[in-house]
Amino acid sequence: MFKKTVLFSLAFLMFFVLTAFQVEARPLQTASSEPTIYEGVEGEVIDNYQSYVYTLWAGQNHEAGSLIIYNDEYTLFLDFATEGLMKEIHVYLYNDIESLPSMRPAPGLAPYSLEDIYDHTASLSIPMDEALEDGDTFYLIVHVAFTALDGETDETILWFAEETAYAAGEDEPVWSGRGAWFYIIGFTVKYIEDDNGEDPGDMTSQTVWAYGGDYALPNWDYVSVQNWGWTNGPLDEGSYLFDLYAGAALNDLAKGTWVGTLSVEYDNGTVTVTYHVDPDFILEEIQLHVGNEVLPRNQQDNFTAAPGLFPIKDENVMSNTLEFVIEDMEGMIYVSAHAVVRGYFPTE
Repeated sequence: MFKKTVLFSLAFLMFFVLTAFQVEARPLQTASSEPTIYEGVEGEVIDNYQSYVYTLWAGQNHEAGSLIIYNDEYTLFLDFATEGLMKEIHVYLYNDIESLPSMRPAPGLAPYSLEDIYDHTASLSIPMDEALEDGDTFYLIVHVAFTALDGETDETILWFAEETAYAAGEDEPVWSGRGAWFYIIGFTVKYIEDDNGEDPGDMTSQTVWAYGGDYALPNWDYVSVQNWGWTNGPLDEGSYLFDLYAGAALNDLAKGTWVGTLSVEYDNGTVTVTYHVDPDFILEEIQLHVGNEVLPRNQQDNFTAAPGLFPIKDENVMSNTLEFVIEDMEGMIYVSAHAVVRGYFPTE
């Protein structure tokens, strides 16, 4: 009787342990654990289709480069540009949000990949089984593995060689899931109709940067991400008036829309910055940097052009004008002014 009791107890204990491990191993999807989907920034229109620009983030929050995604009727195109030396790229593609994993999928098992790259730029094409239509939405997990060649001495390349990167949005992402970190991006096909400018279409929101003419310095000269936009300087004490442009992809003013002005008054250590947009538009949000350095710095002490990391911001403006006063400044300064403006924009 004693032996039977012991055997029964051991069997029950083993069943309990195995069951517990099985429950723990299954990722649990609940309404409160829906995945975060990071969206790209609108880039240039390519053959009547809207392209989108994403940021590659290494080690969760270090800017590693940019990813541009665009399409034609039957193909998705992914163009990569990175600060580190790429070795491999792995891409998972999903058609609906219900199929997204709650745990990081193994990069080496991704259905779309590039290997032995050993370069800072690369392109990957994903053929579609059916013609892409306006509004088709996809979700992607895009992974980049870095490397360094024997004898490499560049500290940046060596740093990235120890890291892995995933694509996310323009602003620094936050990993709040379980297990190994990763990010998911969304891409929606957007077809841009040719027109003669007669139909204004729907009101839309677009990214805006201040352009200071001879003072304008492309952001991509200071950060690895190839998003359009400028910082402006160096500026001594005085008065300045800069233009505000929306949607000027590749820093090409001909591709953008003039929406207003940015005035900068620098007098006796006080800087007054005023956004003013045309009555046909409205300011939805602004992000502003005023300082002695060309751009603000991120947690890794590198320059960043991510608007979400700019020190001065108002994300619920809903006005045509907004003024900021910054005191106790000295020496030459730089002004990097970003905004989101809503209105009627041309479609090409």
